[in-house]
Amino acid sequence: MKKLIFTAALILCLGFGTDASASIVNINDSPLSGGEPSLYQIYNTLYGQSLTSSAALMALENDFATSVGLFTSNAGSGTIRARYSGAPVSLYTYKGVDYTNTTLIGTFPASSGPLFNVYPITDTQPFGFKAHVTYSPLNIVYDWYSEIGYNNPPDGAYHFVVINTPVANTFMVGFEDMRTNGPINSDWDYQDAVFEITNLKAVTPEPATMSLLGFGLLGLIGRKLRRKFMA
Repeated sequence: MKKLIFTAALILCLGFGTDASASIVNINDSPLSGGEPSLYQIYNTLYGQSLTSSAALMALENDFATSVGLFTSNAGSGTIRARYSGAPVSLYTYKGVDYTNTTLIGTFPASSGPLFNVYPITDTQPFGFKAHVTYSPLNIVYDWYSEIGYNNPPDGAYHFVVINTPVANTFMVGFEDMRTNGPINSDWDYQDAVFEITNLKAVTPEPATMSLLGFGLLGLIGRKLRRKFMA
């Protein structure tokens, strides 16, 4: 009985908080394409930092934002800005309740070229990111989502990583375009498209909803205990 109660309490605690020390993704230091910068080097350039490895960058990952994958604008004043392109990618947003309802934000070029500047997010409703990847020579067509359950093809992998920055209300998002065991294997460097989000925050579960889930779990445990003692 004590074990069951402890388990319920642990699940309730996990529902209300996040582990700031965990890392959702592992970022590779060495992109497959020679001469390209690593994500931590891009971060250093953008924010005037002096990180020396992707391990140091992973310590700045916003685990919760990466894992939740849904965002909302602070008072309708959010922005998205492209900062680096390592591969041809089309970036979209999608409505949180309908991943097929997409809006094109901008396109990252295959090599040097103009990046889209600032795209305003005025809608305060939850939304996610979708990246459309095509590579004609090998018939590659991928759609990767910030909510990984929608990935096509399904691979169960995080293709977006959210990084905290020293700038207030600003996060850097790195994107990985390929997958493991594909025509082109992923190098998981997360620098194929890098963009910055400002005045956006990850959508958090309603506390009342988490409470109901927790109490529901305790009710189920109590029912099992009653059946055990009455047997």
